[in-house]
Formats: sequence, structure tokens, C-alpha cells
Amino acid sequence: GGGLSYAGPRIDLGVSFTVAGEPTSAPEAQGGGFSGVGGRLGLGWEVGFTTRIGLLAEVGYHSLFAGAPAMTAPDGSSTELAYWADPVGSTLHMGYGWLAGAVRLGDLRVAAGPVYGVGVASTMGWADGSDDDGVSYTQRSVAHTQGLIRAGGAELGLFYGFLNMGSLQGGLGFHAGAMTDTGRWYPWGQLAFTLAPAAYRRDG
Repeated sequence: GGGLSYAGPRIDLGVSFTVAGEPTSAPEAQGGGFSGVGGRLGLGWEVGFTTRIGLLAEVGYHSLFAGAPAMTAPDGSSTELAYWADPVGSTLHMGYGWLAGAVRLGDLRVAAGPVYGVGVASTMGWADGSDDDGVSYTQRSVAHTQGLIRAGGAELGLFYGFLNMGSLQGGLGFHAGAMTDTGRWYPWGQLAFTLAPAAYRRDG
């Protein structure tokens, strides 16, 4: 007895669906809400203080790709938009860190804890201002928008292991979470293949 019950690498790789919500502040010079499918990869380390209770730390990459959003003017119209820029798709590229407590219930593990991400997003949005000739335009003008994201929140992960490979166990994982940069919310869900250290030793 004594020491850690288990320790080893943790990998979560799969497809995710992410929503970048509408901005909570005035929409001038900001992109509107968008959503799309992408990939999410997490690499980390998990340790067990007992066969049932552990801790994991993970860093990873989170992406989103979507087609050009349908633009509707603030008055509800979608035609005769001034200064229409060539439509481009929406993208999000983010690095993240996740620290979570893990509880093992047989082959099912539940992990939850804070997550923090830093990245960039690009989409179409409304803009006020003037052109090179000094002609003013309004929110009915459309432009490409890109911005830096620094967001924090929480993540919940479920993992069911059914492939025993020595000191590791593989299986299916489902993750869900949400982050906010105080300007908008970024909720997401992920279906993943997970590889985690096995916890075979009995307590006591």
C-alpha cells in the first residue's frame, strides 16, 4: 500500500461542435454569432490517489470551421447591404488548458473542472465608420472581423473504458463545457476516443 494508485497519459481526440454566441455588448465592429464543427485534441496526465479518485491536467487544441454566415441587417432586412465584403467562412483556433478532478465508477469516469482558452476567431460582422473618401456608412455595412479570444469557464468529461491495453484503458468520451470572455459565450460538445491510465489496484 501507499503511493499513487495509478498514473499515466491521458488523450482525448475527437470531433466537436462549438457555438460562438451573439455578443452581449453593442455589435458595432464585432462579428455576429456563429457555430460549426471542428476537431479537439487534448494531451495530459492523470493520477489516482485511490482507484476511485484522481486528478488530471490537460492542454490541447480546439477548432471550429463553418460556412459564411447569413447576414441580416439590424432592421431585419437581408438585401441592399452597403459595402458588402466578399463572404468568408467562420473559423476559430484555440489552445486550452483543463484541470479536473476525476471520479471512477467501475469503467465509467467523470471528470470536471475549470478550463481556460486563448485563440483567434474570424467571421463576418457589422461595422460603423467611413471609407477612404470620407463617406460614412452605418451598421448596414458588412466587413470581415477577426479578434483575439481569452476565455474561461468549466468542462465536464465522461469516459467509458472498454479496451484494456496493459496499464492503459481506451474507450469513448463525451465532453461538454462553456467559456466566456465577458463579451460572448462559447459552449461546445465533443465526442472523443479517450485513452487513460487503468486503475486496477484495489484500495486497502
